[in-house]
Amino acid sequence: MIAAFHGNIWNTETFARAMGLTGKTINKYINFFEQAYLIHRLQPFHINIKKRLVKSPKIYIRDTGILHSLNGIDTLNNLLNNVLIGASWEGYVIEQVFSSLNEKTEAYFYRTHQGTECDLLLVKNNKPFACIEIKYTSSPKITKSFSTAINDLQTTRNYIIAYTESDFPLAKNIEVVNADSFINNVLPGITN
Repeated sequence: MIAAFHGNIWNTETFARAMGLTGKTINKYINFFEQAYLIHRLQPFHINIKKRLVKSPKIYIRDTGILHSLNGIDTLNNLLNNVLIGASWEGYVIEQVFSSLNEKTEAYFYRTHQGTECDLLLVKNNKPFACIEIKYTSSPKITKSFSTAINDLQTTRNYIIAYTESDFPLAKNIEVVNADSFINNVLPGITN
């Protein structure tokens, strides 16, 4: 069930009802899976923001190979033709970023109840400094939702991590980068 829910907002009670268990029991299993490094709960950022924000975490299966296997995706062609490809790419990139962060940088996601969001928000000393959107596309566009998130959070570094060959500026304060470039070139420079 978690594999089908990968990249979505976690709701314990929905899973508890579906499985005929208590929320407390579901949380014990989720805590175990997280401590065993099988899943990751990405927490929402909600410090000193005067908007109605989503306060439940998003859930990801950390290993995309396991995610694909649990969803019956056994070939690249099956993945490319599956609705899960965007969530799979997002989870993969987030896991790579998490493994590359230093101890001074925290990562969250940001989402309001009106639909404004960014997939990954990098924060130092409770101050957001980088808003990141993750898209499985070679021609990304700036969404109104992402622009509003940047404006809400007043971030100075903003990126769309996309499936592209090279990096390029998309707007005055938004750069498109591929995953490898972000992790190996951009991230070390912005987190020090």
